[in-house]
Amino acid sequence: MWEHLEKLVTTISSLPFADKDRIYLMGASMGGYATWQLAMSMPEVFAAVVPVCGGGTYWHAHRLVNVPVWAFHGGKDTVVFKEESINMVDAVNKCGGNAKLTIYPENEHDAWSDTYSNPEVFDWLLSNENGSYVYNEEWNKIDHFFLSENVSFLSFSTISDYTDENGYPIKYSVRTGKGYSDHLPIMCQLSF
Repeated sequence: MWEHLEKLVTTISSLPFADKDRIYLMGASMGGYATWQLAMSMPEVFAAVVPVCGGGTYWHAHRLVNVPVWAFHGGKDTVVFKEESINMVDAVNKCGGNAKLTIYPENEHDAWSDTYSNPEVFDWLLSNENGSYVYNEEWNKIDHFFLSENVSFLSFSTISDYTDENGYPIKYSVRTGKGYSDHLPIMCQLSF
């Protein structure tokens, strides 16, 4: 079953009209659990996630350090206790992530009606874009370097046309023969 969800996400994000920088994930109740789990399984895909009255494996929260999270829960929920969302949000933030939680004090399990009818939730989602590479005191999400046993990096840097004055990546699109690339051009010094 899980592989089908991952395949669905991969298929949707690869459609020609899909904006790969703006893939969002929302779900309520069991879908809230799925939101947490799918985001931790494929964090590089999602620009932001909104789990509603769910929970997850908080010991894997470090995988969401670069995925903005806005969780919602009913304060009087007896189906999924609010501590599930509290534990997940706390775990993400302890790892240096960006997670926030809204608890509706009078709501029971139905936290989705208030969440899905709130335009601020959708404004927040759309304010988040997924960049290929992130600098947060160290480079993150650089996941396509493949070196043989006899090769090692001495240094690497971004090409200045694609960075700000501090050398941090900026939003860009590189036109290739087949479309736009989301890979950041870099220069490497290697040792053989």
